Amino acid sequence: MADGADNSAAATTTPNELFALAGGEVPFWANMVKYARFSISIMVGFAYMFGRPVAALLKKPQTAAAVVAVGAGGYVFFKFTIETMLGMNDPSTMG
Repeated sequence: MADGADNSAAATTTPNELFALAGGEVPFWANMVKYARFSISIMVGFAYMFGRPVAALLKKPQTAAAVVAVGAGGYVFFKFTIETMLGMNDPSTMG
């Protein structure tokens, strides 16, 4: 392999040219705002995706009662679990 035989674009591109090609320097907080907006849009998308079937179940009284019961049971289970993990329901630690 002789010197100068490799004429690829990567061999002739300087790091400064690659930096400019990638968009240059983006201010830190502007970049953080983009990440926050992206995260919020992902959460809203998940809520919409999982909320549509639940909303459909709320149209009939029988399934609506089941959805409410499951939601209340889930809340009570979550509350009990967190209180137990934190020792909030143990009389010996309260005080």
